[in-house]
Amino acid sequence: MAFLPGGAWGLEGRRRSGLQYACKRRSRIVRWGSKSADDLHVEKAIPAIKVGELVIHDKYGIGRFLGVDTSTTGEDFAVLDYKDGDLLVPMSQLDRLSRVSKDDGNPRIDNLISSNAYSENPTIRKQRSRTRQRSREKVRQRILDLQGLYASRSKLQRPPIDFHEHELESKFNESFPFKLTSGQKQALDEVLENLCEDDQPMDRLLCGDVGFGKTEVAFRAAFRMLLHGKQVAILCPTTILATQHSLKALERFKDVPEQVRIGSLSRFVRSKERLATIAGLSDGSINFVIGTHALLSESVKFKNLGLLIIDEEHRFGVYQKEQIRNQNKTIDTLSLSATPIPRTLHLSMNGLRDVSVITTPPENRLPIITKLGPRGNGTVRRAIGFELARGGQVFYVVRHISKIRNVALWIKDMFPDRRVIIAHGECKDLERRINSFAEGKADILVCTTIIETGIDMPQVNTIVIDEPALLGLAQLHQLRGRVGRSELQGYAWLLYEGSRNTVNERLRILEQYSGLGAGFEVAQKDLELRGMGSVLGIEQSGKATTMEPADFARMLAEEISLAKQPELRVLPPLPQVAATEIFLPVDSHIPRDYITDDHLRLEIYFQLANAENEADLQELAERIGKLWGTPMPLKMVQFINLIEMKIYGKSLGISKIVADKPHVVIDWDIAARTLKFLTSFIVDERDRNRFSFDGENGQIILRGMGLFAGDAQVAKLRSWLQSFDRCNREMRDAESRPGSSPFPGTGGQSS
Repeated sequence: MAFLPGGAWGLEGRRRSGLQYACKRRSRIVRWGSKSADDLHVEKAIPAIKVGELVIHDKYGIGRFLGVDTSTTGEDFAVLDYKDGDLLVPMSQLDRLSRVSKDDGNPRIDNLISSNAYSENPTIRKQRSRTRQRSREKVRQRILDLQGLYASRSKLQRPPIDFHEHELESKFNESFPFKLTSGQKQALDEVLENLCEDDQPMDRLLCGDVGFGKTEVAFRAAFRMLLHGKQVAILCPTTILATQHSLKALERFKDVPEQVRIGSLSRFVRSKERLATIAGLSDGSINFVIGTHALLSESVKFKNLGLLIIDEEHRFGVYQKEQIRNQNKTIDTLSLSATPIPRTLHLSMNGLRDVSVITTPPENRLPIITKLGPRGNGTVRRAIGFELARGGQVFYVVRHISKIRNVALWIKDMFPDRRVIIAHGECKDLERRINSFAEGKADILVCTTIIETGIDMPQVNTIVIDEPALLGLAQLHQLRGRVGRSELQGYAWLLYEGSRNTVNERLRILEQYSGLGAGFEVAQKDLELRGMGSVLGIEQSGKATTMEPADFARMLAEEISLAKQPELRVLPPLPQVAATEIFLPVDSHIPRDYITDDHLRLEIYFQLANAENEADLQELAERIGKLWGTPMPLKMVQFINLIEMKIYGKSLGISKIVADKPHVVIDWDIAARTLKFLTSFIVDERDRNRFSFDGENGQIILRGMGLFAGDAQVAKLRSWLQSFDRCNREMRDAESRPGSSPFPGTGGQSS
């Protein structure tokens, strides 16, 4: 074994293409369990890969993560197992790894040499390039469409709420029997800021896991709007959810009947009451309405609608959501989603739509325990019997209406002394049945997925789901959230046919992710199961295996970022790269005597390598310093410096930086005048003269830099890249302002 320049272990004598870091299997691999690194409190943290998981390297293909190997100098490398050997990946390049979306137990692990040869094959590279280009064009067009939609809305203006502290509002807030969580407070502040300070209509998405308190945030925003003299409408996808909201609203606003006059529109409402509500909305005598699709009727007209609240937004189509807003284009809109947030939501709407996330669970809330069991008398008797023995009630979910009666009779035979009620969408007295169960007049409710939304019954703490394999992952997560809404432990039983070995992946995911706030992990898995393209409404081009979801997500993020930036007029656009590779002779790692826990070190490596920008990296470094002490060891500081250089490099379009004595070579496909412009801001003339342009090979040669010590190379390159990145951003910002010069201090003339 020999240590190669640039911090990479490899086999002497193995044929290389540039600096690769492939090696044969090594004997000492560090392995660990599943401890967490919650003390870091990293927002938007990406979970670290776990030992045994399949991962994909963007160059070498699919391998299995074995753990971390440490060199004799103390540097750490992630070890990936391939068919013909192992790959040692420097920790600074963990961002090149992503989980394989579908690990079905038959791993399709690649060959190191053949996969590299495959990726280097000119024909294959052209095919992949064409596939990526077609995908990118579709993504770009979709983003432009979205931009046009939101740009037209951004031109609309309405006066913000002229708010003065109102005694009634204070009393209303104090009447809430629970203390707001920190997540609720933050979301409420963001919503009220939109209403009271912005002159553009609000279009905010409020997300949070099941039972995390989105409704209370919506009610407080609604009351602020009602006190301002405007009308408020809540649009619900199901009759049960609309009824539930109506009952909650009547209870919450019972002390302010003069200010809040509530009406309902759904199929549970009698014709006479319906007509009265429609007339009241038209003349303003009713200022708060809660309803289903009945609100979308052409006969429903509002006198002065100010706020539209859409619950379970994903259950409505675009056209349906636009019907009410077309009546008054300047109304504020607050959309609620109890389903977990898929990663695509953040990527596709980043910068295009405001999003608030409630991640804090209510006090004393316990995670729901999810269990898999074979469908049969034993499992059902145990699940239902346990809940009844502690005085609770049970939901038993059946997918098909045609099977409900037989299932109810089966359960009644097992528990003859208990009352069983049936409920489904074809029941004419559905509301009475649901209310009867809520009042405790029955012990077991055998129903369809109609209870998926709108059911809030704290006394029900066990749900049994029949044939769960036929339901979607997000739908199962919603159903699971119907229980465990009190301080008692909630249980969700998923019944399967046959042996446990035949259980499909959805059920295993739910069993694995059952903690509080687990909806985010469930959403990511749901995204992987359904595919990135279908979730976005943008189909991927080419074969499904040509682009992994994480790769497609990165491409989408790049296009959104570019779409938000003004087009460069002075200089050609900088190239786009997935990541920047850096190979410099510097000792950069997290010393074991600084952070001794192996698992935590991997977590920190992973979070640092995946930092999206300089601010995120600095915040994470500060947290690490507070937890493990300052000053940090020099080796740790150098690792952070390399990550910072990678962030600048990716922003500038640099694909690789390699120390190749006596020079340092930068793979950077830019125009000569772009290089001349950027280097003009380097003060030292000797440093400026080191930059040599090699346009034929798409490289920049830093003459003589390879003779410097590794630490000096890092210091100078980091300083230059930081300067280039700042110049690039300032130039873009200046060009977006009419009459401003993209050249700082030149008054519009280049030097």
